[in-house]
Amino acid sequence: MPPRYCQSCGTEVPDIITDTCPKCGKPVEVPPDKTKSEFYAVILSLVIPGLGQAYCGALLKAIGFLLSFTFCLSLFAIFNIGIGIILFPIVWLIGIADAYLTAEGMNSGKVPWSESSLLIFGIFVVVVGIAFFLALMISAFLWFFR
Repeated sequence: MPPRYCQSCGTEVPDIITDTCPKCGKPVEVPPDKTKSEFYAVILSLVIPGLGQAYCGALLKAIGFLLSFTFCLSLFAIFNIGIGIILFPIVWLIGIADAYLTAEGMNSGKVPWSESSLLIFGIFVVVVGIAFFLALMISAFLWFFR
């Protein structure tokens, strides 16, 4: 069984018998038998930034990465600001690495376990749709009034 870590202070809890942290005394959760696939998290983040985080159940991080990526891409595509072309692959790569580390952390017990559900994916898909719709509307508005 992989080592357990306290969710409050991060201390390793090596004793399988104890359910409390030796440093802070708070209860330590037993990691579930299920695992998150690091491979799926990476592939999903390659397809759409933030989708790997949504797969891991980290909805706020997923939305944050998606909106950051969309913002950086729109800096270049809509407003023709050159820094956007530099920032968007950096944000994308950080999102891919974070999806991998989140899945790996959940499997090892370092990151609190979070179930991914259809509701999380549904909310993420709605946010993706809204983000791309707004980007399209802004670009159409700017093109019309140029």
